This record gives sequence, C-alpha cells and structure tokens, in this order.
Amino acid sequence: MALLCLFLVACAGSPTGSGPTPSPTAVPSTPAPTRTSQPTSTLTAAPTEQPAPAPWAQVPTTTLPAALVQALTTNPNEGGHVFRVGAQFVVADRGQLWASTDGLSWAMLGQLPGADGDVVNDITTGGPGYVAVGWDGTGGAVWTSPDGATWTAITDASVFNGNGLGHDINAVTDGPHGLVAVGGVGGPLFATGPFILASAQAAGQAAVWTSPDGRTWHKVPDEASFAQGEMDDVAAGGPGYVAVSRGAECGGPCPGTAGPLVWTSVDGRTWHLVDARHAIHPSGPASATVVAAEPGSLVVAASSGPARAWWSSDAGVHWTGSPIGPDVTDVAGLTNVGGKGFLAVASGIWGSADGRTWVSLSSIPPDDSVVTLGSVACTADRCVAAGWENAAGTSGGIATGTYEIWIGPARVGS
Repeated sequence: MALLCLFLVACAGSPTGSGPTPSPTAVPSTPAPTRTSQPTSTLTAAPTEQPAPAPWAQVPTTTLPAALVQALTTNPNEGGHVFRVGAQFVVADRGQLWASTDGLSWAMLGQLPGADGDVVNDITTGGPGYVAVGWDGTGGAVWTSPDGATWTAITDASVFNGNGLGHDINAVTDGPHGLVAVGGVGGPLFATGPFILASAQAAGQAAVWTSPDGRTWHKVPDEASFAQGEMDDVAAGGPGYVAVSRGAECGGPCPGTAGPLVWTSVDGRTWHLVDARHAIHPSGPASATVVAAEPGSLVVAASSGPARAWWSSDAGVHWTGSPIGPDVTDVAGLTNVGGKGFLAVASGIWGSADGRTWVSLSSIPPDDSVVTLGSVACTADRCVAAGWENAAGTSGGIATGTYEIWIGPARVGS
C-alpha cells in the first residue's frame, strides 16, 4: 500500500510486490493462556436509547456530530470503521474514538495516545479488556484498554516493525489460544518531510502476531505460504482461527498464485494454507477480504464478478459458494449476528441464517450517488453500518463523499 496504508476503508491497506522477509522474532513454546473474561464497559451511554428501525435506515447526517462527519468526509482513507466494544458501538477517526449505545446518538469517547494520524483497523474484546490494532504513522500499532475509554499504546518496534520494515496490522481476534493479529509486511521505511513512507520492496507478504494478554506480543515465524499475500482479516472459528487474503495483487493478467487465500490454524502459531482458490473463484481472479464465524460455520465473502459468500461447516477444509444477490459485485464488511447468522454490507445490506442463502435487507435508494458501506457491527438488538455516500465516485480508488451511518435490527431475515 509506495505510501503505505493510506486506504483502509475498502482495501485495508494492502501493499503490493514481493521482497526479502524480515527476521522473525521467536515465539516461545508456552501452554495456551487462559482467556480473559469479557470486561464491563464504562463507555458513556447515549442519553436515550431508541428502538432500531426496521427495515434499515440512514441516521440523518444532521443528527451526527459535525466534527465526526467533517473529519471522515475530509479524510475517508483514515478511519470510519464501526466496531462493537462491549455493549456499544465505536467509530474511530484518525485515533479519535466516538461511541454510541444505540447508533443514533454519538459522543466523543477519547483519543488514542500518539499522533493525530493513528488509524484503527480493528478492535476486539480481549487482553486487559479491549485491544485495537492499526497503524501509528510509522508502522503496525497495538493499543489496549480496560474499559474502552482509556487506551495505552504497546510499543515494541522489534516485534511490529523489525529490521526497518514497515508493517500494517489489519485485524485482530481473541480465540481459544489467546489474541491473534494479522497484517502484512512493507518495504524499508524512509522519511520525507512529515511523512513516513514504505517502499514496495517486501510488500504483499502476510504477517501474524500472537499475544496471551494484549500486552506482550510475539511475531510468528514466517512460513512459505505467507509470501502469497497479506492477510486482511481473521476470525476465531473453525479449528481455532481462520485468516483470509485477497492474494498477491497484480496489474494485468494475474498469475496462478493470485486470488483469494484462506489459512486455518489451531493455535495461531502454525498456519495451513487451504487449497480453496479454485473453489472460491473457479472462473477467474477474485478478492476475499472478510471472514466471520458462527458455531459450526465459517463464511468468507469473495468478489468475483457477482459477489459470492463461501461457506464451510468442516473447519475450512471444504467450501461451498452461493451468490449474495443479483448485481452484487463486492462485499466490504461481514459480521456474525449473535448466533442468528451473518450480515454483509457494501452497496447494500444482506442477511443469511446459514451463509448459503442470502436476502436483501436494505432499500438504499438508487439516485445519482453511490452508497458504499465499509463495515458493520451488531449488539444484541441492533446493527450499525458505516460508509460513504459517494456522489462523485472514487478518486484513485479511494472513496470520496459524505460519511454516513446506517442502523437496523439485529436479524438476518426480512
């Protein structure tokens, strides 16, 4: 991603190319840690919680904090993802955190320690309470919080940016053997003016980190399969963990190694590249960047002409695909819905109870603009999606337009 990790809404900061592999930090052989119980969030509650609308509806932009809308409209490549943090929703804007209990009323929660350019790619429950991952202007970054309001930066350049190579951490999850974060390796870092840039010399290679508590992290030794593409998302499920990648990017005809990749791991330390490429895109290149898990089910969303959801009930060994909907060409966000099934978002919102049969849940009006939702999260009774109304299309592949938040019920059927 020469300027690394500027576009995080749709491509999660994926670099391109290949190159030398950084020296890994050894992972000690230790027993699986005991998982941390879910904390009680102390986030500020919204004044009055209102029922989630059914069907889905846009939250009026005029009711959102002007600073939030302005920041993410001006800098759409530097945040905007929506996450579930405890029983609330959190949107990150370049290190600033906004919180809501109902998706309708939002208030400033706080700011991550560090520069204004910090970018949060993912947040999960785990460690001392919550763990966030992303980019801090120089490379991969991790922050922890006991309550979702006060955050501490975990700084260890030897782990997150070893040998002068820039890393980006795209996603994190808490699973049976502790926390696992995934991302990619960039080229050597160099400074120019106020910017830290990374060359594409070693871009496109997956990187994995593990932690028993969110505070101490170890980089997993590189495996041969990691050279095939940066990991874009990870979920606890299947045999333990499942990670996906859009694969090595290429201009023009893609080689045989291009296309979506799926890895599985029992413990987060040793990874198996599943031979799912031909199953996921039998007719040509595709892009798989999001994965979600429910008990007994894994779902990967892939864009391959019509967007398709690929479902596995045997821990990721075999996959079966089905189209998400007519004229659906892309899926940008995917989540589970508390044991009820799955939601997928992009130019619309779709639900599925099993990952195989999907129905449209939204009626985003077809007008002169294009609404692209990039992320979705759910609490017990409602879900919130976030993205942009892009009246002018994209500029250099980066969304431009007004930041929007949509809200609907936590269900997967109409």
